[in-house]
Amino acid sequence: MPFGAMIFAVACAPEAPALTARATHDHVLVESSVPVERAALLGPDGATLVSRRLPAPLTTLRLDWRAPSPGRYTARVWSEGAFYDTIVEVAEASRPFTLTLEAPVGQGALSLGDTPPAPVVLIDGAPTQVALTLTARDAGDARLSLGAHQEARALLPGERLVLLSALDGPAELVASLGAVSQKLQLTTQSVPLDTLRAQLSVGAPRFPAEVNGAPELARPAGRVTLPSAWWRAAQGLFGLGVRPRDSGVPWSYQAIPVTNHGAQAVNLSLSARVLGPDGAPAAAFRPDNRGGESPNGAVTALLRVPAGGEAVAVLPVYVDEALLRQDDGLAYTRRVEVSALGQATPLVVISAPLHVSEGSAAASLGLLVGLVSAALGLRQLKREGPAWLGEPPTSTLLTISLFAAVAFLFNAASLLIGVGVATVLGPFSPLLTGLIDGAARAAMLATLLTLHPRPGVAGLYLLTQALLSAFTFGRIGLIELLFVAKRLFWVELFLRAFGLTTNPSWRDEPRRRWARLAAALCCAEVISEATSLMLSVALYRLFLADWYVVMMLLGPALGYTALACALAVPFAESLRRIQR
Repeated sequence: MPFGAMIFAVACAPEAPALTARATHDHVLVESSVPVERAALLGPDGATLVSRRLPAPLTTLRLDWRAPSPGRYTARVWSEGAFYDTIVEVAEASRPFTLTLEAPVGQGALSLGDTPPAPVVLIDGAPTQVALTLTARDAGDARLSLGAHQEARALLPGERLVLLSALDGPAELVASLGAVSQKLQLTTQSVPLDTLRAQLSVGAPRFPAEVNGAPELARPAGRVTLPSAWWRAAQGLFGLGVRPRDSGVPWSYQAIPVTNHGAQAVNLSLSARVLGPDGAPAAAFRPDNRGGESPNGAVTALLRVPAGGEAVAVLPVYVDEALLRQDDGLAYTRRVEVSALGQATPLVVISAPLHVSEGSAAASLGLLVGLVSAALGLRQLKREGPAWLGEPPTSTLLTISLFAAVAFLFNAASLLIGVGVATVLGPFSPLLTGLIDGAARAAMLATLLTLHPRPGVAGLYLLTQALLSAFTFGRIGLIELLFVAKRLFWVELFLRAFGLTTNPSWRDEPRRRWARLAAALCCAEVISEATSLMLSVALYRLFLADWYVVMMLLGPALGYTALACALAVPFAESLRRIQR
C-alpha cells in the first residue's frame, strides 16, 4: 500500500471508544461510550470465559462471572462490526468473604467495601426491611450481626449466610468468617412521604393488556367478557371447544405506567386487587396460582423506575368464570396501590371500575341473521343484477341514478353536520341527523318505487348510493359490502312480499297506497337497522344500551320511514301526473 494511502486510512479510521471494565466478586461491569452489541471476557491465555450477546445495543452491561484467581483479564466488546479491548485487573481478595446489602429487600444487592455505604432511606422514619448476605470464599464459621439481630453458621466455599432485619435507625454491621472480620456503620436518612409522592406520576392502568404491557386490542378496554350461555350450551351438547381454562393462568394483564421526576432511581412495590360492592376482595378475581392463594386477594410486583424516566409494571388478572356468573350484576372496582419498597403506607392509590359482560344471545342471533342476509343479498345480486341493468329502458336507469345522487347528497350533508351535532346531543344525535339522512333517503326511495315499481329498482338505488359513498369518502371494504348486501336483500324481499314490485296496481289505490308502501319499507328498515346494530356490536366491539337500540328502531327506522312515505305519496302522485 502506498504511504499516502496508508496515512489516509489511518486518518479516516474510527476513533476507539472510551471503554472501562471493573471486576467485583461475582461480575464484571463494562461501560462504553458507544452502544455495545456483544461482549466477552477473555482469560490470560486468550480463551473466552464468558460471552453475552445483547438483544439491543447498550452502553453499560454486566457479565456474570466469578474470578477463579487474581490476574489480568481482557474485556472485549463489539460495536458496528469492530471490536475493542480493555484490561480487567483482578487483585487478590483482601477478605475470605464478600458482603452485600439490600436496603430495602428487593432493591438490588450493593457490594460493601471498607467505606460505609450511602444512608438508607426511611420513609417518614418508618422501619424498612434490609438483607445482608455474606458469601464465603473459604470454609469457616460465619457470623453476621446488625444491631441486636444476628445469624451464624459454618460455611463452605461459595455458600451464603443471609440476615434479614428491620432497620429503623443507625446501626453497626459486623461480618466475620473465621478470624477475619469487617465492621461498618449503617446510617439512615428520613424522607417525607409527600416528597416521594410528588416525585412520581402514575398513569391510568391499562386493562386488558398483553404480557409486555401493550394494550390487548382484541378485547374491550376495562371489561371482562364471558361467552354467552347458549354458546356454552352448544359446546357442551356437541362436544366442541377446548379444554377448560387453567385457574392458575391469568385471564389477562393490567399495565401501570410510572414516571419518576426525581434525580435518583426509585424502587416501588405495586399491589392490585379487584374489590366487590362491599369493598372486600372479590372471590371471582382472587389469584389462584398452583394452589396458592393470596390472603388479601392481591397480586404484587416490584418495579425500578430510573431517574427522570418511565417504567411499566405488568400485573396478572385472574378470573374464575364460574364464580363470576354466580355474582351476575355486581359492580367491581380495580384497586392499584403503589408503595415505596419496604414501606406499608401506599404512595398512590388508583381505583377504576371493572365491567363484566356476557355474550348476548340477541347479538349472536343478529350477527348470524346479518351474515346470512348479506350472503343472500350477494347471491341475489349475482343472479338478478344483469337483468336489473339490461331490462329497464335507459330513461329508468337515469331516473334511478338521479334519485340516488340526490339521496347521497342528503347522506353527505348528515355526515358533515353529524360530528358537530354529536358533540351537543351525544347518543341522541341520530334523532336529528336521521331526519336529514334516513327520512330523506326513504322518501326518495318511496317516490322512485311509485314511479317505477319493478324488481331491482330499489337494489340499483342502494348500490348507486354505496358506490358514490365509496368513491367520495373511501368507504371501501368487506364490512361495508356486508352492510350494503344485507340491506339490499331485506328491501327487495319486503317489496316483493307486499307486492310493490310485482303488481303496480297498488299505485291506483289512494287509501291503501301509503299503508302498503310504509309497511314494506318500515319492515325492511327495522330488520335492516336491527341487524346493522348487531353487526356493529360484533364487528366493532360496541356495547349498546337497550334503550338506545329501542330508540334507533322506533325512531329513525320505523317512525321516520313511515313519515317519509307519507310525504312521498302526494309528491310521487304529482310526478306521475306529469309523467302521464
